[in-house]
Amino acid sequence: MEETTRLSSITKLCISCSVEKDWTNYIARSRWADGTVRTVQTECNTCRATRRREHYPATKDHANARRREIYKQKAEHAAWREKQNEHHRIWRNYHRNRAGLPDIVLPTSVGKAMKMPTKPLREWITNTFPGADVADLSYKLQLPLRQIKHIMDGERKNVSIDTVDRCLLHRPERIEDIYG
Repeated sequence: MEETTRLSSITKLCISCSVEKDWTNYIARSRWADGTVRTVQTECNTCRATRRREHYPATKDHANARRREIYKQKAEHAAWREKQNEHHRIWRNYHRNRAGLPDIVLPTSVGKAMKMPTKPLREWITNTFPGADVADLSYKLQLPLRQIKHIMDGERKNVSIDTVDRCLLHRPERIEDIYG
């Protein structure tokens, strides 16, 4: 209540209508740390609403055309991303073959990554690296520490197949051995 009283005693000249009005008729531009108004916009609320009402019909077609262009760009980007994902799959399988591991065939047109249950992976990690702490596992498996914590604590019931693949990279075991 105190701020409203203080703002009604301060006046400002609107740049559009050239009428001096209380600060309560303006939108706050910035505030002090305690939340009180520090500065206000240059146009009063009435002039601002009028200008916006007149401006919208004039720019509606341009804005809609811009939105259509953005949607088109997003579709083109999605096609490019799919092509990049295919190149990544080829590269990954090439390196897996060089390491003596079989190809991993992932679904190509799925929007989300394929998920696998975490429990068999957690059991495989504990059997393969007995007594290793989370930091050691993160280093050995080349996974982020946070991700290893989620796997080992059982916080997540599913893990992406890419994570499983990274855990098995340069290991003689296969995914079928864990999830078979």
